[in-house]
Amino acid sequence: MSGWSDIALRARATTPIPSAVMYKAHTVLTRGRSTLEKGYLWIKGQNDGVIRYVNAPAYNAHAAHLASGWQQDDAKAASMLLGIYDLPAYMGHRPYFWPAGAFGYEHMPDSIAGTAAIAFWRDICSSLCYRWHDDDVEMMQVDLRPGLFQGDRTDMVRSKCYCYAYDDLAKLNMTGQATEASHEAPNDVAMARFLSTAKLVNNYVGKVVGIDEGLRYRRFINTYAVHRDPWESYFVVEEQASVFHRLALEPGYHFEDATLNTAGLAYKTANNVADLNACIRECVVLGPAPPTGAPPDPVRQRRMNFATLVFNEGETGVNCWCFDQDLISPANDHLIIHDARATGLKKKVYRTKLCVGVAGGSERSVVYRKGVRGANAVCLGMPVGAGMILANGSVFLSRDAADDTRPIDVQCKSACDAHPDCALAHSFVSARTA
Repeated sequence: MSGWSDIALRARATTPIPSAVMYKAHTVLTRGRSTLEKGYLWIKGQNDGVIRYVNAPAYNAHAAHLASGWQQDDAKAASMLLGIYDLPAYMGHRPYFWPAGAFGYEHMPDSIAGTAAIAFWRDICSSLCYRWHDDDVEMMQVDLRPGLFQGDRTDMVRSKCYCYAYDDLAKLNMTGQATEASHEAPNDVAMARFLSTAKLVNNYVGKVVGIDEGLRYRRFINTYAVHRDPWESYFVVEEQASVFHRLALEPGYHFEDATLNTAGLAYKTANNVADLNACIRECVVLGPAPPTGAPPDPVRQRRMNFATLVFNEGETGVNCWCFDQDLISPANDHLIIHDARATGLKKKVYRTKLCVGVAGGSERSVVYRKGVRGANAVCLGMPVGAGMILANGSVFLSRDAADDTRPIDVQCKSACDAHPDCALAHSFVSARTA
């Protein structure tokens, strides 16, 4: 009935029934077109030597707008809520620390005002979510109303960024439920169910000249479906594994050698490595098993948590470092430096992920490897590997994604965990033909 005019509605109401009521409604949920949003991280740097937003390609994300003016209930969606983070959005106000009567704050990125701020803080929020929670993020909510109303008091009142996982929607309205993050694409039915616990906010209209005059506050709280832009992949043939990688910080931003060479931090270093792929191989290819009594092989022990790689192109000394922790996490912010010299531009930092038994190339085909702990247990791609068979009865389930509140990849993972012979689970969406 979309598109009927008022006259058309009346024309169709031809039968007078005393108890009948006819409503004209408008759509609440309309998923917007997915657009690629650039990743930006606020970096203070070593001795506050950076203090700016740095381009971070590893945190690029696709975002599709879901709804404006609706605020999710944190208690009812507790099982999906991954984290809430402050946004220092001044929204045209003079910041609390800026001297009265002085100008110039208008040129700071955090001071972007009006509707232009919606897109800017959407990008910052998505980067924040993926920096803290990696691939577990599928939805986010950006609430800029506090900044729009009191952006001069961000030391006390701040706008918020909410990060959500896609989980069993039957958990909505329930408390004390653990999160089982899905990595499949939630459909529109799932998103409508997710928003069923949200409430329409007050339709306040701003009155302050030059700040919020005429702006409807409902436009400044927005919910999005998001998905991190896929990383490049390099397939290591002899390991039957893929390493997914993406430049974490724009060239010129990296770590000092003294930081990288901290005892025990890197699990593998290598000299005079020719290129990025060769450095990746240093980090994941297993050598011969050490003999009895010999020190353990650090690559064999730590590669499954491979999270960061630093490669210094053209250096003949140590120029490849492998780490099993995320060096771009906020906890390491104070270690990042800016070196714009030609030598500094060659030293690059990458986020990485090792997926054994997975070939890249598919965004929404999910592979779960049983027995692997941490983020590397679930990867996007296609299963590969010698010795794997599709045993009789191993197709655990087939569902229409819109028929079930629990995501299919989560169900597939649980079925594999419960089956003693299952080593790897693969869930995917296939087109059904008549």
